[in-house]
Amino acid sequence: WKAGIGYLKPCLNTHKPVDFVIMMLGSNDLKRMFHASPEEIADGAEELVRIIKEFTKKKQRFISKIILVSPPEIGKEITTSEFARSFDEDAIVRSKELPALYKKIADTQGCIFFDAAKVAESSKVDSLHLMPEAHRKLAEGLYDCIKRNQ
Repeated sequence: WKAGIGYLKPCLNTHKPVDFVIMMLGSNDLKRMFHASPEEIADGAEELVRIIKEFTKKKQRFISKIILVSPPEIGKEITTSEFARSFDEDAIVRSKELPALYKKIADTQGCIFFDAAKVAESSKVDSLHLMPEAHRKLAEGLYDCIKRNQ
């Protein structure tokens, strides 16, 4: 019930016209229970990019600019954090593979690529989420990215 794919089109439609779509997904896909490879996670992101492009072209007669954001890396303490039941050490390794795969998708699909790990890191508290300072850095980085791509 948490998959956003069913909500994506209604969200885009109710907010149109949408000049930029910023999409940062993938961290939760690294959970042990999904057994998802970095390539499978990237394939899912690419499917959403295609939906955004097709839907915005049809409904607003122009394709929104898409900023495909690879999420910050999973922190090395994830296996001792409150999320240890959901994430293992392999999630750390796989999270480091996402930027290159997302960059390739962005290049192929004509999106803007942004590597969140270049500006923010996951919290020392749980190795997964962002603390306020990291949110600020991410917001500033994305703001600069939007300004460069207007």
